[in-house]
Amino acid sequence: MIEKFNLAFDANILCEKYLKYLIENSYLIEDSSLYLETLGLNNKHVGIITNGIHDVQYARLKNTGLMKFIDFIVVLVDCGFAKPHRAIF
Repeated sequence: MIEKFNLAFDANILCEKYLKYLIENSYLIEDSSLYLETLGLNNKHVGIITNGIHDVQYARLKNTGLMKFIDFIVVLVDCGFAKPHRAIF
């Protein structure tokens, strides 16, 4: 497509912008923080298993205010296993 329209672009800049917008455009499902808070008040542990990009996932949790409810995060790229490998659990 880039060649078809003779567009000039820098792939590194495009990648950086994509990751920036991916982080900035996170949103919450209605009442999600309420549910997570309730789990914490009932001494339940909350974890996240994600195949997302480490920096993006942590930034999104921080930006949405959900990080305070999360006990652990498993980022598949960091642990070396893919879903649904049993070693993740």
